[in-house]
Amino acid sequence: MPTAELRRSPVEGALIGWLLARPPAVPRLPASALSAEEKAEELQRLQARKAMEAAYEAELMVALAADRPDTDDPPRAIPVRDGAVRGRRCPGRASSCRTSWLSCSTAPARSPRIC
Repeated sequence: MPTAELRRSPVEGALIGWLLARPPAVPRLPASALSAEEKAEELQRLQARKAMEAAYEAELMVALAADRPDTDDPPRAIPVRDGAVRGRRCPGRASSCRTSWLSCSTAPARSPRIC
């Protein structure tokens, strides 16, 4: 059992359970009923909400990763496909694939080069 659950009071546990059981809902205003200025304001509110959601998603991902051991992660320089190894230079390219993966994407679609 994670340590955060051990330190949780019964009230906190009930509140978290209630919040997680609620369907996601976002109040929306009908765009047709808004003036140009109100549409601009609502667009700013929407963008701020998206930024907050993205930050919350990142926080959840980092917390979930912290709960998992890294012993199951693959080693850093493993062969991937067609004998390529991560971190090697692309054939005929001056830059490393690690710094510019787009430089490796010029191969034909039938034989992709993975760097």
